[in-house]
Amino acid sequence: DLFIKHSRYLCSLISSSILGTDAPLPFEDIDWKFLLLLSEKQDVVLMASPAIKKLSLPEEIKPVFKELHNFYLARITKQNIEAEAVFDALSSQNIRYIKMKGYHIKEYYPNNFMRSYTDADLCLDKENLIKAKPIMESMGYTLNNTTSYHDEYEKDGFHIFELHSELVSDKEKYAGIFSDLFSKSDMHHSPTDLRLKPEY
Repeated sequence: DLFIKHSRYLCSLISSSILGTDAPLPFEDIDWKFLLLLSEKQDVVLMASPAIKKLSLPEEIKPVFKELHNFYLARITKQNIEAEAVFDALSSQNIRYIKMKGYHIKEYYPNNFMRSYTDADLCLDKENLIKAKPIMESMGYTLNNTTSYHDEYEKDGFHIFELHSELVSDKEKYAGIFSDLFSKSDMHHSPTDLRLKPEY
């Protein structure tokens, strides 16, 4: 099956990239355009790139891969710059935050650009969700959605920040596991910049 064969090979490329091992040789009838499309659909282009760069790609595929790689590298670079600006703005007002989900996990990859993310999730103290609103708006963000524990901001149809006071509603069965996240976090780069302890 076309999809299964290419999916398995893509997974082996990702494994090679993460472990730093030799890139696995492609199977005989590989469709490189399909493989690159699959990597794009799964948003793992940058995750597979270190291994793909070690391979002898067909000449007609080299510019396709280069363009794809550079696009996603530029995208995540732009996201990271914007994220740092938001972190600095929150810190300047003594608002502490915990980096969550994709933005937190990317620090555990060999290169943090390997972990793509579509939005940045931060956990704030509940009272600071209100304080964060004028800060986000001053940076050009619009509040698109809000719940009792979560505010979603968007800018330019590209940058998305989700600010949480809790990860899940207190009505959820396992809400207790995700409660009081600040007691489960350590300082990262500054007193306001925290991340979850490894065991969490």
